[in-house]
Amino acid sequence: MSPGVMLSSTISSMHGLPKLATDKSNWIIWKTCIQVFLRSKKLMSHISKTSSPPTKPSTLASTADAIAKKTYKEELEKFEEWTLADNVVQNLLLSTIPESLIMQTLEEPTSKGIWDAICLKHEGKTKSSQVEMMRQLHNTHCSDVDDIRVHFMKPP
Repeated sequence: MSPGVMLSSTISSMHGLPKLATDKSNWIIWKTCIQVFLRSKKLMSHISKTSSPPTKPSTLASTADAIAKKTYKEELEKFEEWTLADNVVQNLLLSTIPESLIMQTLEEPTSKGIWDAICLKHEGKTKSSQVEMMRQLHNTHCSDVDDIRVHFMKPP
């Protein structure tokens, strides 16, 4: 698939993704949806810990031979393809997070940097939310005469 086709199909498909809530209440759902989407488009490597961007080839000397020119062209195409795909991932991430979070990720040059900044901001919240939910569950009691279905339908 050419980068242009990948770009247009990725952007048109991303409208079904959830926007990360300002209060972080849908963090797990948002993160999962983003990861599934990126895997489906073969773009997950842009936010994973196992991938790194290719280096941009240095300028080619005017006296370079045909083999050097071919190698340079291949390396440049690889770099440009990776950069285009990374820009698609950045667009996806930035279009699904609150503006306040966008402001905190402006200095990040790659989608991995943006992803890591978002995760760093939310992972601690996830743990504290889990602890709070467990505390609420442990403190919730249903008496012997109450209807258990009604009891579980009550908001926390």
